[in-house]
This record gives sequence, structure tokens and C-alpha cells, in this order.
Amino acid sequence: MSQSDEVTAIRLAKKIFDWYLQPTEDAGVLDAIFAGQRHLRFTDWPVFFQGLFNSETFSRDRELLLRKWSPKFDRRGGITLEDAHAFFLEWYGTLDRRLFFTRPITAGRTNARRDNPTSDYPVSCYGNRTAWTLHLTLRGAVDYNVDRIITAQRGDMVLISPDAICHFGRKPDIDQWLHYWVVFQPRDEWKSLMQWQVCAHGILTLSIDEENEFLPFERLFERILELNERSTPLTERLQANLLEELLLRAALYMESMGFVPVDERVLKAMEYLAEHFQAPTSVAELANLCHLSESRLSHLFQEQFGLGVQKYRNNLRLQQAKKLLAATNEPISRIAEAVGYEDPVQFSRFFSKNIGYSPREFRASFLSF
Repeated sequence: MSQSDEVTAIRLAKKIFDWYLQPTEDAGVLDAIFAGQRHLRFTDWPVFFQGLFNSETFSRDRELLLRKWSPKFDRRGGITLEDAHAFFLEWYGTLDRRLFFTRPITAGRTNARRDNPTSDYPVSCYGNRTAWTLHLTLRGAVDYNVDRIITAQRGDMVLISPDAICHFGRKPDIDQWLHYWVVFQPRDEWKSLMQWQVCAHGILTLSIDEENEFLPFERLFERILELNERSTPLTERLQANLLEELLLRAALYMESMGFVPVDERVLKAMEYLAEHFQAPTSVAELANLCHLSESRLSHLFQEQFGLGVQKYRNNLRLQQAKKLLAATNEPISRIAEAVGYEDPVQFSRFFSKNIGYSPREFRASFLSF
């Protein structure tokens, strides 16, 4: 990271902190905070901060942030680059992501670099969003942490549904993750075009292996992004048309590669499990619901997802447990009950075996972060 980049990162952290000291809805003041930060021009920052200022939790969040960070910003010499990095990570982690995306389609191009704290932060999805997210990796790699680690690199597109529970960010041993992203509300007719390979609940992927096949997708993302700064009814319609073309091209590519969409009966089983994952539903009961034999349902799950029905349900339980541990202060006994375990000890064993940490250790890692 160059010395000028270090200075820019520290200055931006100081500007954001100063706004918390004296919060205002003045658009001129808010525009000045992010002046010159081209890689952060994916949202209307004055509108964002005005929404933040008027949110129900702002007073509490402001008090906590000032209490923790005032000693570091006020000390002689100010904050270091490491302080700025930690500040950005913590600040971004507390924000309501819905405040960022106030348009039907919002697009961006982000270069998450190890040496640039203003761009390199993890994102958490807790299954409570209203929009879909689409990523296209251009360079480097990203890890999606769901019930396991899913890595995407150049040529990989990833769809994240509104009810997905995951954490993602630059792959730790890679220096950067350069990617396009689009946050959108799909039209009804797009849903059939979004039946990509299911890697985990709410995480769908499509890999474009050939460079000549990849480039048209990259150009479509570029064109969607070019229209992002000119928000008018006509540009929004054009963005929607470009996104529909992208999804159509993806469907054509999957068809040419012989991709078999997920069986409708399996989708029905997945939807049922997503709504009733805490219930002790047997494979036989689920198969009967989907008008399949028990062996056939198990075969289809294994064929299309690489795991059995019970393992899929366990993964849903793990995702929900991680969400509750990270985002709430609920006792572990209540979280155990919420995901289908009457015995907290049994739940802790289940969680530790699959995650590698006890529920208490997992929660502590988020609190320390």
C-alpha cells in the first residue's frame, strides 16, 4: 500500500468518526466525507447517512462507537493504519445493509485488497434481506463461509438469495478480490433463469471456464455499472434489460454445457426443510410430501448437491445457529431449542463437531471482532 493510500484510509476513518461526533443530515457535509473515493461510489452517501441518522438504533450504535474509539482518535498522533482498518471492519459490520441499496438495481466494482483497509472488509448476510446479490469475480478469489467454505475465482458467478446466511470476503491467502456486484429485485419471469447450481442454501454458482465465453458477461456488468450513476426511470429500465440479458446468457450457457436444473420435487423438499429445519422430519416423511420414494429422494439429493437429506438439514441448522450466535445475545440453550435441539449439550457437541469451535467460542470470535 502506498503512503498516499495509507493517508487516504486514515483520513476517511477520521471523517466518518468526526461525523459521529457531530452527526448532521447536511448533504454538503456528507458528500465531502467520500469525495475522491471512486471505489466507494456505489451508493448515494448523503441518502445513506440520512437513513442511518434516522434509524432506530443510531443513538445506541453511536454511543458504543464513540465510547470505544474516542481514546484512539483523540490520542496524540491520531490513529494508525491498523487502527483505521479495525475501525472500518467494525463500523461496516454494524451497518444495516438495506440503507446502501435504495434503487431497484445497484451495481458496483470493488477491489478488496489486503493492503487497502477501506476496501477489504468481510460481509455478513443473516437471511433477513429483501434483495438478491450477484457477484462476478475478475481477479483473485473470495471465500463464502456457509456450512463450509465455497471459493470463487475468475470466471465464477455467485447468486446470493435474500434468505441466505453466510459470510464472505477476500480469500485470506490471496492478495485481492476484484469483482463486479449487482444487488437487485428480480422480475417474476427471471426466477426460472436463476436455477443455477445450488452449493448451499441460498448460494448458487455458475462457472464460465472459457475466456471467450466469459468476456460477454464481463461487458454486461460493465454496462450495468456505467448506468449506475445516472439514476433515471429510463436508465433503470435499461439496467434491468441488461441484467435480464445477462441471466438469459447464463441460461443459454448452462444449456450448452448440458447442465441439468434442480428437480422440481427436490426444490420442494428444500423449501420445506428451509421452513421446518428445526422439526424432526424423517426422510420418509419428506419423500412422501414430494411424491417420491425414500431411496429416490436420497439419490437425487446426493446427485445434485453431493450430500444426503439429513446432512442438508443439519447444514441449515448450523447456518441458523451461526446467525443467532453472531447477531443476538440469546442464551445458547434457547438457540439450541430454536434449531431443533432440546438438549443444549447435544447441540454444543453437534456444533463443535461441524464448525470446529464451541458455540461459546464462535460467539466470542464475533464479539472480539
